[in-house]
Amino acid sequence: MDREPKISPNLTGHALNLPEDRRRTARQPEAGTARGTITCPRGNTKLTVLELRDSCPGGLGVRAAVPAEIGSVVDIFPFAQPIPMTHAEVIRCEPDPEGGYRLGLRRRVIAAQAG
Repeated sequence: MDREPKISPNLTGHALNLPEDRRRTARQPEAGTARGTITCPRGNTKLTVLELRDSCPGGLGVRAAVPAEIGSVVDIFPFAQPIPMTHAEVIRCEPDPEGGYRLGLRRRVIAAQAG
């Protein structure tokens, strides 16, 4: 049975660059949707539509209809593509005032397999 996912503490504001951000480059606004899989640390996977909000070289901000546990792995697939464009880890999850959940994702490198 799934336990309640760990949600980030509520932070003041949802601006692109929050005061507590420590990234070296500013976030850039993004728009669009993609399919995503969210795999929690225990291995359960959810399929959802993700709304892209912002990005920086090290991560993405997306909105999802479902919460994601901190440490979950998210694979983002452009519609009509079987291979993920981004593989990331959930580092922040908080309720979005517009509905759903705002996820902060840190990009992870997918190691190429030798064939």
